[in-house]
Amino acid sequence: MGNFGSAVLRPLKNFNIEARAHRELERQKIKSVSAPRYKQPEVTQGQEERESDPVTNSKDELLHERLKVVRVESVGPANKPFKNPKLPDRSTSLPEPEYGVVEPANVPPGRVTISQALNLISQHQTDPKLYSASHIAREYKLELHNAQQILKYFQVFHMHIPKKMEEKFPHLLTVLKSQMSQMESERQRRLLDFAKEAKNPSKKEILEKDIQKS
Repeated sequence: MGNFGSAVLRPLKNFNIEARAHRELERQKIKSVSAPRYKQPEVTQGQEERESDPVTNSKDELLHERLKVVRVESVGPANKPFKNPKLPDRSTSLPEPEYGVVEPANVPPGRVTISQALNLISQHQTDPKLYSASHIAREYKLELHNAQQILKYFQVFHMHIPKKMEEKFPHLLTVLKSQMSQMESERQRRLLDFAKEAKNPSKKEILEKDIQKS
């Protein structure tokens, strides 16, 4: 009922709406009144005397000449000139990080770096009995629960070759096996280097010390 009533009354409301709008605007123009203008403060007697005094409005040449000979002398120790700190003399840039992120030299217990995580995962996949979760937790100072979760949910990449590709490219498997053996030997070498660096100061620590000394 409400929609029907509004549909009936809408034409009556909009009848001659433009003329009514113009009349309302003209009525507002007539009613509009400008803001009142406030009176300016009266000029006092002292202000009139200052404005009419020729000494105040004139320039004293003698005082102007005296200002030219004024000198300001500072007393006390002179400020030392600022010297730029000595920059390091190293002209070579630091080596690029292996995984795109500079790994910290000191790793707190319960944490591992990216390279350490890849090493422990690959160790477990190579020999699960020798590199068990308890062994990895002791070696890398991790909690046993965290080590178990890492070995359960994370793995290194596996290469899968379809049988059709093996039949089509029989020499491909031989090439891949040789590359995998090279990668495995490289991984073993890195593991040995990592074990040595755990006992001796790392290269990063030596570089950081050199930079601090320079």
